[in-house]
Amino acid sequence: MSATTATTSRSRITASICLDLAARLPIPPFGEITEIQSNAVSNYNGLIATVKHQSKYSTALFNYAWSHALDEISNGGILPFGGNSYYPVDPFNLRLQNYGNGDYDLRQNMNASYILTVPYFRGPRFLTDRWQIGGTIFWHSGFPFSVTDGDVSGALGGQNYGGSVLADVVTNPSSHQCGKSATTTPCLDVADFADPTGFGDPGYQRRNQFTGPGYFNSDFNLLKGFKIPSSETASFQVGVQAYNVFNHPNFANPIYDISSPVFGQVFSTVSVPTSVFGSFLGGDASPRILQLKAKFQF
Repeated sequence: MSATTATTSRSRITASICLDLAARLPIPPFGEITEIQSNAVSNYNGLIATVKHQSKYSTALFNYAWSHALDEISNGGILPFGGNSYYPVDPFNLRLQNYGNGDYDLRQNMNASYILTVPYFRGPRFLTDRWQIGGTIFWHSGFPFSVTDGDVSGALGGQNYGGSVLADVVTNPSSHQCGKSATTTPCLDVADFADPTGFGDPGYQRRNQFTGPGYFNSDFNLLKGFKIPSSETASFQVGVQAYNVFNHPNFANPIYDISSPVFGQVFSTVSVPTSVFGSFLGGDASPRILQLKAKFQF
């Protein structure tokens, strides 16, 4: 298909949706109407399991959660996961396509922490006593997103429609899950989708039916303590802490706009939940970071 033909076809599709909008205007003389309703719902189901071990020399904590969160809009529509905005997918029916997986829907989430104090066995206590090993492990499945059509969304913006128009699903994708391989090979095929022909048409997708790459991270620390002479409780501790000790990259959701030439590919990584920088914007905490630590206890 030539570029001219493709543009003409897209213009006809956009015009069709615009006519669909115009024909269903609740009050035709008004171009835009703000309507506030209290009929939105959210639904959360989950299973949480916790295992804790504690002994003289070791402490370990393991948490696992399986859950499913559904709603029409998440976090006020501020997260850019595609298809989620202040405007419903279908402005005349909030529930029809908006009700889907929440932006924060994590089907599986696991975190663990451990501390091991190595008992004294033999040799000079200055070298072999008071060693401590610890760390954390984080793993969860990917966040959901929708496949949108940016060209049609932009064209409809002139018709007072401010939402993200979701693309039609013409062929069920072989996988709804994107992994890290999407950095080189798209995890979604643009041939599985098409320009929407109208709100509620047979191919119209529900919000957040696709899932991005999962997440894994582990921190580790190795510490050595020294007893302060002539003191019963005081001690000095030195060591090293490694954030993202395996230097494992974690990838963000792919480009979800079918009008983009790089649709389905991943181009960015996400930051780790813990780092030497703390929790604030501006610090790239995704690579492995080493920190020397010294602590005086009394």
